[in-house]
Amino acid sequence: MAQPVLLIITVGGTAEPVAFSIGHWKPDHTWFLASKETAPLVESKVLPMLAPSLRKRVQQAHITLEMGNAQDIQDLVDQILVQSDAIARWKREHPQGRVVVDITGGYKPMSAAALLCASGWGASISYVGGDLRSKDGLGVVATGQEQMHIAEQHPWDVLQRVALQQALTFLRKNEFGAAVDLLRDTQLKVHRRELKDQLEAMITVVAALDCWDRFDIAGALRESRFALNKGKELALLIGQAEAEKAVAGLQALVPHWEAIEQGRGEQPLELEPTRALLADLLANAKRRMHAGRWDDAVARMYRTVEAAAQWHLHELGIWKKGKYSVEKVPKEVRLRMPEVFKDDRKEFKLGVSAAWTLIGHMAPERAKAFKESGLGGERSNLLKARNNSILAHGTRPMEEKDANALLEAIEILLGEKEPLPRSPFQAA
Repeated sequence: MAQPVLLIITVGGTAEPVAFSIGHWKPDHTWFLASKETAPLVESKVLPMLAPSLRKRVQQAHITLEMGNAQDIQDLVDQILVQSDAIARWKREHPQGRVVVDITGGYKPMSAAALLCASGWGASISYVGGDLRSKDGLGVVATGQEQMHIAEQHPWDVLQRVALQQALTFLRKNEFGAAVDLLRDTQLKVHRRELKDQLEAMITVVAALDCWDRFDIAGALRESRFALNKGKELALLIGQAEAEKAVAGLQALVPHWEAIEQGRGEQPLELEPTRALLADLLANAKRRMHAGRWDDAVARMYRTVEAAAQWHLHELGIWKKGKYSVEKVPKEVRLRMPEVFKDDRKEFKLGVSAAWTLIGHMAPERAKAFKESGLGGERSNLLKARNNSILAHGTRPMEEKDANALLEAIEILLGEKEPLPRSPFQAA
């Protein structure tokens, strides 16, 4: 059974090449793109040139779209794109079908507009040419000398380079989710198998980073196992140097992710705080700051302060599996914090400030950094500001100065000596 074809063809003042293209493609449906002047030629000249059986088929399943303002490319694009829903519907009804855009006839702006629209439809491009022309080789193709030219490269096999550059721009801004969506959409549109494979390699790398950015560390490790074996495909897509940088950067992140996963408990969602998790939270916060998302950044930094306290209390045997246990807290410490330990409960809850107060009573040396950061003193207003923020309990949006001040305090609190984990694509 022949492959169903929807032929979208521009119509100019010469009917022969239009008829030749229809004869070549033998379309099931034909859409003529014509100007006010050339639209009548479809019925008066093009159709009479077709073989009887083909003429009948075209007559039964064709429309003529008369384009206004045939000299304005943008206006023509807007007029043609109105048909996108109808084309999408035809493709759904004919999943094995082929959309062909023939740009031979018509004014040059019309052919250019049709070509631009074809890229979004996943269409093949054809053009009727020939070696023998009128006007000493400068005019139209001589009748009987027509030759069909079909673009071997699908439009998106070329346009994917534009999409790839846009994806790389997203990656430099740490917008991993946007990059994954764009790359997946592009992969669906390209036709060449090798391009699909190369894009799949890039998607796998970016998907690992996207999982990481969403705190799905297990997912990041899973994706990275595939991505680290895709260096050859990556090199063909983004170049050898960039591919090596991407693979090396991903390899550098794997030990960091594994260190976070060491805190994984028996339950899938259990994750005990580790030094690696603290560094990861802060790195994630800084990525939000680079994007100017101050509330998101402050929320992550507040969680970093809280997780740092939980890490110390976990080391002291007081915090485990998301719960604080009374039995490891000396009686004299409980007496010093009656607002927390006011009954005989075996478990208790702590706010951030109270957690650090408990650490100070239990192991003063561990609370030294919290004191030096000022978060328990002159900078305590930063934690209160977060509580009043729109992502916590209030309505006040965070500002850049809030995020910068809290970042400075947390860097003192954590005392990070080593660089924070970062994406291999991240701009300096």
